[in-house]
Amino acid sequence: IEISGNRGAADFSGVTVNAPVNEGVLISGSASTDLDGVIVNGGRYGLRMTQSASGNVEVTNAIFDSQTQDGLVLSKDMKLEFGGAVSNAAGSGVRIVSGSTGDWEFNGLTLTDNGVGLATAGAVQVLCTDCTFSNNGDDVSITGSSMVTALEGIVDGNAIDVTGSGIFQRARRL
Repeated sequence: IEISGNRGAADFSGVTVNAPVNEGVLISGSASTDLDGVIVNGGRYGLRMTQSASGNVEVTNAIFDSQTQDGLVLSKDMKLEFGGAVSNAAGSGVRIVSGSTGDWEFNGLTLTDNGVGLATAGAVQVLCTDCTFSNNGDDVSITGSSMVTALEGIVDGNAIDVTGSGIFQRARRL
């Protein structure tokens, strides 16, 4: 599935993409799209956005499994809501690249059996609410100056790797 240019508007529901050559979903231009229940099995990436991506994309109930690189690659600051599960990615379940400077929010995301659950090399704010991290090489890896907040949810405090000037913090609702 490629969403590219001129405010590409579409709603996808219940689509399964098996063994794509590169990504199951590519956002390479302006978009106004809802993806519900999209499943991507295999490929290099589950969903990847290019530097030309813009607009609003809402992804709910997604399942990305067994990507050879990363499940979700965020390289452009745009409005993205993402919920679902990413598992068995050789790289990261979610990768935020160094050129990203915006804020990202995930709600109810499950990251299981990935090389890294969530990796950020940028200077971003990440809020992960009610997310579940399990059996990843590292649950969170921060190599840039990002701040990652895990609000509720499940994350292993011993599986956090911060090598940059970033910050990881746990938070609870009052």
